[in-house]
Amino acid sequence: MKTRSALLASLAAFAASAAFATSYEASPADTDLKTLMERWIKEDGRRAVWEAGGNAVIKDAASMNSKLQRAKNLQEAVERLNGILIPAHNENLEKPMPIVLCVFSDVVVVRTLDESCGTQR
Repeated sequence: MKTRSALLASLAAFAASAAFATSYEASPADTDLKTLMERWIKEDGRRAVWEAGGNAVIKDAASMNSKLQRAKNLQEAVERLNGILIPAHNENLEKPMPIVLCVFSDVVVVRTLDESCGTQR
């Protein structure tokens, strides 16, 4: 039988791994916006389809994470990510446009904010 401290340690380890599994942050492996979105969507249990056109290199994941502020779900993470993309795009139209997630059953299509989610292509 496990001791109380061993049981608490096991629960803490499980909670930490569960929190990491649903973490909507940029990691060093996320080299660009497309890779980041594909990982987040996969961790959310769905398949990603990238239709957003352009892409952007992630130069500083730590700085990006300070702006993502530990989002609790995929939609919240995208809203916070758009908080980074919108000002950058407004300042320089060649930077990526904000994105929208179009959810179709087990597929999430990533498009730019100016595109419709009406149908899956």
